[in-house]
Amino acid sequence: MSEFKFGKKSLERLALCDERIQKLCQEMIRRSDFDLTITCGFRNEEDQNKAYNDKKSQVKWPNSKHNKFPSHAVDICPYPINWDKNDIRWHKMIALAYEVARIQGIKIRSGKFFAFEDFPHIELVEEKKQ
Repeated sequence: MSEFKFGKKSLERLALCDERIQKLCQEMIRRSDFDLTITCGFRNEEDQNKAYNDKKSQVKWPNSKHNKFPSHAVDICPYPINWDKNDIRWHKMIALAYEVARIQGIKIRSGKFFAFEDFPHIELVEEKKQ
């Protein structure tokens, strides 16, 4: 298990996320062999629309899982951040997220698999009620 811990800013962002996301990320950093940082949790209307206008999101307010409070999405990155998607740490981090989610009994989806690849993005997948 790693010696890595989230910094103050990451913890502030993570605190605005659903408890399941918080537990997922805390276990991810505990198991990771490299450092992680939280770049985004909850987004208010202004922040969401800015992300959309800056082409960092495909949806406007209130249609992102980042817009629920507490947030049902988090943006988490290997640290230091290298935005090159060929950096193996991205792939290891996403595999770790799915492994931890399986152990914790939650369903997640990674933005890596969106048409608009969003490697940092991890969101909860809610079970459909029958």
